Amino acid sequence: MNAAVKIEIDKAVCAIKNSIQTQKIYLFGSHAAESATQDSDIDLCVIASLQGMRKIEALRKMRRAMMNEVNSPIDLLVYDNADFAARSALPTTLEYKIVSSGRVLYG
Repeated sequence: MNAAVKIEIDKAVCAIKNSIQTQKIYLFGSHAAESATQDSDIDLCVIASLQGMRKIEALRKMRRAMMNEVNSPIDLLVYDNADFAARSALPTTLEYKIVSSGRVLYG
């Protein structure tokens, strides 16, 4: 991973942590697998304590926080801790793949 992408990821993680009650952040996809190209987006999975907040609201808060900080395209997934734990236990799910081959950036 090149230095510019690493800086963008660090800025995104910081913005996310400051916008919602974050428990864990995973990097997954091509950047986690070290197979990213110039056109690759940054895939982040955020595990948060949503406390009744709808996922769409959490996504809006995170995107707003990143808006002036991050210039790279970012694909965000957000889960409540209990939902993610249940889904990541099933080997046929994306969540399982995120846990097994993604990289923990926070938490």
